[in-house]
Amino acid sequence: MPEVVPLHHPIYRMSNQEVKEYNESIETGSIDRLIPFIKDEDLKERFKDSTVVKLYDAYVSKKLSPVATINKVLQSIEELNPIYKPFSAKPLIAEILKQAADSEDRYLDGKPLSIFDGVPVAFKDMINIKGYVMSDGSSCKTKVAESDDLIVKRFRDLGAIILPPTTMTEGGVTPIGYSVYPKGPFNPYNKNHYSGGSSGGSAVAVALGICPVAIGYDGGGSVRTPAALSGVYGIATGYGRIPFSSHLSSTMIKSGVFGESIADTLLGYAVMARDVDLENDFFSKMYDGGVGGFPKAHLTALLKSKDSDSDLSDLTIGVKNFKIPNIKWARLSHALKISNEFASANLEPNTRITVGVGSMLTAVEILSAEKIRAYTMDWIRKVFKDGGIDVIFTPTVPLTAPKVTPGSLETGESNTPLTVELCKYIFLGNFLGLPGIANPIGFDEGNDGMPISALVTGFQWDEDKVFRVSAAIEKLGGERKRPSDAVALI
Repeated sequence: MPEVVPLHHPIYRMSNQEVKEYNESIETGSIDRLIPFIKDEDLKERFKDSTVVKLYDAYVSKKLSPVATINKVLQSIEELNPIYKPFSAKPLIAEILKQAADSEDRYLDGKPLSIFDGVPVAFKDMINIKGYVMSDGSSCKTKVAESDDLIVKRFRDLGAIILPPTTMTEGGVTPIGYSVYPKGPFNPYNKNHYSGGSSGGSAVAVALGICPVAIGYDGGGSVRTPAALSGVYGIATGYGRIPFSSHLSSTMIKSGVFGESIADTLLGYAVMARDVDLENDFFSKMYDGGVGGFPKAHLTALLKSKDSDSDLSDLTIGVKNFKIPNIKWARLSHALKISNEFASANLEPNTRITVGVGSMLTAVEILSAEKIRAYTMDWIRKVFKDGGIDVIFTPTVPLTAPKVTPGSLETGESNTPLTVELCKYIFLGNFLGLPGIANPIGFDEGNDGMPISALVTGFQWDEDKVFRVSAAIEKLGGERKRPSDAVALI
């Protein structure tokens, strides 16, 4: 056992010199250049492929209206939800249409609230959305939320149209994706394959074109895995980067965004990563007592690149191979920590099996896992800070979407080897709180054309670097094949 102090919350606190250098970079990469509106002409060109921006431009020019768009969205939900189950609840149609009508009035008055005004956005069913039950993927919860979680409120305040909660696996436990209670979700490219989880519904909703942006949460790959298996972009932010006000207290869980493109993903991230209330934000208090809060989000590495056609050829790239010592113990420690934090009595059979060991762990075992976390965090810090590495590039998952097994539809699938394999490249991001983006890069014709994904992982507070590299990867990939049932909002 390494001689280190146990690390409970995986937060890296910068040195004074690091803070100075970091703050200097914020000036050129402020997310205020994107939200509420994209202010610079060069940036508008850069985001020309964003569905969010296309919808906004169409609304401003009156080529399309928010009401027409949302009617199409509601029709798509009615037709596609019985097949793929991206949503866990029926839409509150009258309320959603009122949101759309209010948005349309603002455009007619020439006063939209933001580029998200009139744009449909969906949220994983583990945070409060006013008017809906927050079920956390379970049949046990019935209380209707009376207010929005902070993340939902940020989008609603910008005029986004709030869709029903998206389907998730019970308690966010399994990365496979299927949950017994809602009987879904299923892969958007082939409903006989898994979508990935636990934020599978959000990934499927984006892949099917129902919304260009959806929100998820990631404790063990729950954003990056479904993004990979369902063929969309998905960022799991660094631990503590995004504030939220619901019950999420795990030391593993991070906020995340799914997008049709890197530009859409980035715009969703920009909404979520805006300034926080230092006096009340849990993560800011933990970072420095709420005095200054954690390092402010910025996008310097992306926004300073040459132009919208910039790809990997514009980057000075050096490849370094390295090994992380005792990586198997880090994997085991992540598994012990997350199973302990997710353990609950009221769970489906397959979920109880998956996290059953977590309820039996001793305090000594948990502290041992946290010592491994501290040791691994220090090693990874040296890899990034002293080793001259900006990002780690790996597969997102080591396989493409598995087929749904016949017996799993009624009880779910308890498949520990598959669960462990799906977390192979992803777990370090949760164990150490590192940001990472899953990038669709192709299709596996040997497995019914299921999507293939590459993962770009950065050190804490370096979301701008993972966005920069991911944007370059997107340029190399060209136009992507969409699911056959996907709709086009514009």
